[in-house]
Amino acid sequence: MSPMVELAKEAVTLIWLKRDLRLRDHAPLYQAAQQNERVILLYCWEPSLLQHPNMDSRHWGFVSQSLTAIDEQLPNSVRVLQLNMEVLDALALVSEKYRVTRIRSHQEIGLEVTHNRDKAVKHWALVNNVGFDEASYGGVIRGLPHRKQWQKNWEKAFSTRPFVVYVAPITDIAGHGRDTAKRLWDYKERDDVLAEAKRIVNRHTLSNSPSRRWVKQKS
Repeated sequence: MSPMVELAKEAVTLIWLKRDLRLRDHAPLYQAAQQNERVILLYCWEPSLLQHPNMDSRHWGFVSQSLTAIDEQLPNSVRVLQLNMEVLDALALVSEKYRVTRIRSHQEIGLEVTHNRDKAVKHWALVNNVGFDEASYGGVIRGLPHRKQWQKNWEKAFSTRPFVVYVAPITDIAGHGRDTAKRLWDYKERDDVLAEAKRIVNRHTLSNSPSRRWVKQKS
């Protein structure tokens, strides 16, 4: 793609949601608000996690309820962009329609598969000249050689004032909902959530739901 075509795309920041499924006290969202960035709230139903033995239906049920709660707090029917694919595939898809200038997320502490995924996203961002900011999550900091500063890090994390933002809508460009959302999944509770997730993991649907909004700091 030519540089001129790329520059013609609308610049956006991706707020990549992982376990931090909330709008209040959300550092990446607050940081985007501080910079007055146009954002897309993105959550990926990752096949590699849906099928991981450490995850089960209770986890995905909680994720579903949390995303529903976020959607209910967003104004004018705007929604979190939910894509049923791996994160790198989602980044490529969103990049077809938007010029992703920055990815903001929380640093995730947990499984090796998520650690490797985060490193792959960091590499993608580097190769594509995209900023990648990971906010710390709690008192644990990934990659430290020892735990000598654990108490100090914990005290710093839990003495930070909550981040408050006001989420206001913008009008979406006609057609971008369909063009962007190869997979926008309204995930509902089922008797067997995990089995259902695996069953439809590669099915593609379309949606007209808006997937973008302005995020502004609450005055």
